[in-house]
Amino acid sequence: MVMTPGLGISLSYAPFGIPATADEVQLESVRMRTALGELIVHAGRRDRADDTATILLHGGAGSWSTFGPLLEADELSSLPGERLVRNVVAPDLPGWGATPLPVGEFDIDAAARSIVEATRALGYERWRIVGHSLGGFLALHLAAMEPERTVSVAVVSPSSFGIVDAVRHPLGALRRLPAFAGMRAAMATLGLWEGGGRLLTRGLGNSGALRGLAAPLFRHPSLVDESVYIALGHEVRPHAFTRAADAVRDYDLTSWGRITAPVTAIRGDADVFLAPDDLPKLLAVIPGARSVVLERTGHFAHVERPFAVLDSLLRLESEPFSSL
Repeated sequence: MVMTPGLGISLSYAPFGIPATADEVQLESVRMRTALGELIVHAGRRDRADDTATILLHGGAGSWSTFGPLLEADELSSLPGERLVRNVVAPDLPGWGATPLPVGEFDIDAAARSIVEATRALGYERWRIVGHSLGGFLALHLAAMEPERTVSVAVVSPSSFGIVDAVRHPLGALRRLPAFAGMRAAMATLGLWEGGGRLLTRGLGNSGALRGLAAPLFRHPSLVDESVYIALGHEVRPHAFTRAADAVRDYDLTSWGRITAPVTAIRGDADVFLAPDDLPKLLAVIPGARSVVLERTGHFAHVERPFAVLDSLLRLESEPFSSL
């Protein structure tokens, strides 16, 4: 793999917008049936010489399309036939995007198993996982659930110890993670009338007003492409967000110690949705895990600094790893 971004583009902030359709980034949308129900998966960039999938798991404020900038960066950085982000399996998580919210409680284990079921149905028996925020939590669960099939894990601003503590102790969250506490309260309020709440956020995204409201997500919100805010406005799912947050309340975070694949945890230095001690705690639980802190970056490093995230993925794939 040769990384050759030209004209200093790798140093620019938020260089790409969000794709409107999957085919803009060489993916195809596939409707799949799983034990959990219907799952919409965006798959493609197939490398017939490699039988390992790259599973992309989005966060609770977006859908698969938030990985568009990372795919764009990979396209510009790779020589033909040497894409790093290949054999893509990018689901809309249950309750987000085009995937319906399952009946009953949101179940972390069931969601992870539906992703495994879809990935195997697409012909892959092993996988690399890249997860953002809530998707990072799911990525770590999946890797602990299927250690022998997981080749590597990269988590970007993963929901972990701080978020679980905030869900367990909401009053304490006002002090430790006020941005998350505020977002959870907003989602709970919007969820009182889901349809109306989604219409409101969609209107805010289309009008440009969401740029100010979503500013805490980014280090330089004024430099982020308008398509990002439009996508965020369209992808808000209050019920799904609230149910997913509730689902982690009793989760055993020490179970991530079963992960045997190399793990890299990436965060922005201006990420207000991670507690200061999240990554040190994560590294203490997962043998051999590494961390990367990106400067002048908020909660969406794969949108704000896609080339830097791509570089971390390259190092994860190419550097020697030994579990402690």
